[in-house]
Amino acid sequence: MMQHTAETRSALRPDVPLERQLIDEFLQSKGTTLQEARRLPPEEYSQLMRQAVTYAALRLAEIEARARLRKLIQAPAP
Repeated sequence: MMQHTAETRSALRPDVPLERQLIDEFLQSKGTTLQEARRLPPEEYSQLMRQAVTYAALRLAEIEARARLRKLIQAPAP
């Protein structure tokens, strides 16, 4: 089985850097950073990261939907 490094994950999923940025944005809105969050009790850390990942997934979906809509609007009429 192939081990995935950060580089190969980025190549397989080009949205990984943006997803990480959105997670950082969420954590910052909660007054913390990823490094600080890692020092939280395990249950608190897990809950916070579930919220951060959910936030990032929703924002990525929004960004992708906007991109599709923009492409649709800019497409030449048949």
